[in-house]
Amino acid sequence: MHLLNKRNRWYPYKFCSVPLRLTLDLLQTALPVFLAACPSARPPHMLDILLKGGLNLSHFVAADVAICVTTGRPLLCRYHVPWSLDLCNEFMEKVENQGSQWLFGIPDQFILLIGYIDGLVKNATAAGITVDSGLLAQIEDDVRRIQVSPCESNDPSLVARMAVQQCWREAVIVYLMALGGAHALDPRVGPRRDS
Repeated sequence: MHLLNKRNRWYPYKFCSVPLRLTLDLLQTALPVFLAACPSARPPHMLDILLKGGLNLSHFVAADVAICVTTGRPLLCRYHVPWSLDLCNEFMEKVENQGSQWLFGIPDQFILLIGYIDGLVKNATAAGITVDSGLLAQIEDDVRRIQVSPCESNDPSLVARMAVQQCWREAVIVYLMALGGAHALDPRVGPRRDS
């Protein structure tokens, strides 16, 4: 855990200021430490980590998800990820702890959903099938209905934070469309990409 603490102290700066290859190497190096620090459940339970796993574990998960979405690579490890809109309410109840939202701008609800989507992709690939289009439509509807804890502040940068949250919502929808086989020039992707 000491190694994870040390890594997380400098990680926010490195995440934004070093080449992507070094960030990927840092995450890959930290993976065994993360797995050893997780409670005994295998695969690690993403919901439990985000809600009560502590700062270090939740930041690792958030960084893994952020890199997954921005690079298109799968998550570093397989997580157990349940999904329902009701689970999102649990994040709304922990208003005093903004989770990974303050560091990466990604609300924990979207981190959980991306983890769930990644699991769907891995399961479908392993079975040689595609993900059910009805399930994809339901998830897309869920993305629109997810409520994110508002940042309570008089700080003028609040507008920028809210814009970042909305950008992550759009990124999740585009990520989901890619799962459904949509490409960058697909008419459904264009408006999301350009917004």
